[in-house]
Amino acid sequence: MGAVVASAGAPPHPAKGAAAGGLLHLTPVLLPTSEAAGGLTVLLVLYRWAKRLDGAIFLDIVPARWGTVRQLLLGGVAGAALGLAFVLLSSFVPHHPTHPPSVLVQAASLPGPTRWAWVVSALLLAPPIEEAMFRGAFLGGLAQTWGWPAGMLLSGATFWGLHASEWLDYWPAAAALGTLTLLVTLLRVRTRTLGACITAHFAYNLVLALAAFGFSPHGA
Repeated sequence: MGAVVASAGAPPHPAKGAAAGGLLHLTPVLLPTSEAAGGLTVLLVLYRWAKRLDGAIFLDIVPARWGTVRQLLLGGVAGAALGLAFVLLSSFVPHHPTHPPSVLVQAASLPGPTRWAWVVSALLLAPPIEEAMFRGAFLGGLAQTWGWPAGMLLSGATFWGLHASEWLDYWPAAAALGTLTLLVTLLRVRTRTLGACITAHFAYNLVLALAAFGFSPHGA
């Protein structure tokens, strides 16, 4: 919907990237709104499942436990270490994009309300909502139907693929997001909770958010 609004405001023959530029100005509203809409969708799906499924099966899909303090700390430390490794690696690997950066990448590098909308979404909304969606409903639901290996593969590939706009032109970002996907998936399977997945996702995003304030408007 935001892309339609941005395109409608562009001239008849816009320059390359004009629609993305218009969309960028709507980011402070669109980004948290879209994350919240995704979270609401997950809640509605889980509500329907809770009414239809056996209680034990439902809790296997979306565990009620957050996990132990040790598991939460493990997730946070692992996520932060991965984020730091990516930031350090990116300082040594030149970035030569073949097309303009995605709206999210631009939002992270622009000062003002656009960047803060990205920070709020990345820290407060994305970790719990995306983990409940991909490591909860999606992975748990697939595991009930096709088994855990297939669920891990399909949910992980979907999560990584949906973030392609953030890594398509830069192999360190592809490797970092792929490793994050593997990390949170393994945490979900090993701990049987979502808490460690959320803290790992939060810590990873926190490192990137802190690093983003050091980027110039035309930075990586």
